[in-house]
Amino acid sequence: MKMKIIKVKDAGEGVDKAKSFIYKYSNSQTALFLSGGLTPKALYQTLSTDKKLKAGAVAVVDERFGLPFHDNSNEKMIKDSHLFEYLKSTNTLVFTVLNGKDIDNTTKDYEKIISRLFKSYKQKIAILGIGEDGHTAGIPKGYYNSNELVIKIDDFPSEFRKRITLTFKALEQMDRLIVLVFGENKKKVLNEMFKKGLLEELPARFYLQKEISQKTILITDQAV
Repeated sequence: MKMKIIKVKDAGEGVDKAKSFIYKYSNSQTALFLSGGLTPKALYQTLSTDKKLKAGAVAVVDERFGLPFHDNSNEKMIKDSHLFEYLKSTNTLVFTVLNGKDIDNTTKDYEKIISRLFKSYKQKIAILGIGEDGHTAGIPKGYYNSNELVIKIDDFPSEFRKRITLTFKALEQMDRLIVLVFGENKKKVLNEMFKKGLLEELPARFYLQKEISQKTILITDQAV
């Protein structure tokens, strides 16, 4: 079985497709993992407005390190979408990364949370994106191999260099990976992703691995 690729006309239609899959597969026995960045923001706003989402627990895939809910954090973006507020009203457990500790201890604490979620929930779903440079989750090139579920990144190639992210080892344990890729600026990286090459050079190639592609749903408005 190959990766399921859903071609949409624009990001709006892509959000509709994504939420339909989430509503279909997610239930009280599901741990749902949310990525940050601009791409999924509209999805989270729609999920909070619809008030249909069911999940046992929700956690964050990756985060820009700093104080809890700092202005540039993914957690603040999700909070501002009112998705956390809705989930808490349904007694869904909500787990965030940042806790006010240093980056090493924050990473260790989040590793324990993720390990517990993996053991506690029958189904695990992650919502992800792909950056223009080919990174996915908070994994830049060169960070493809780790025995941990969560790692820190000290030199992420952007303005926000310190990050905490789920690893490929963690993503491998997901039952479904819903990957959102919208915009003309993502056309080049998608083309590169589907070419033969090393994973460490383009982390998005992770989704093409045999066992991973079988559980990946790629939703995009670009031709692939």
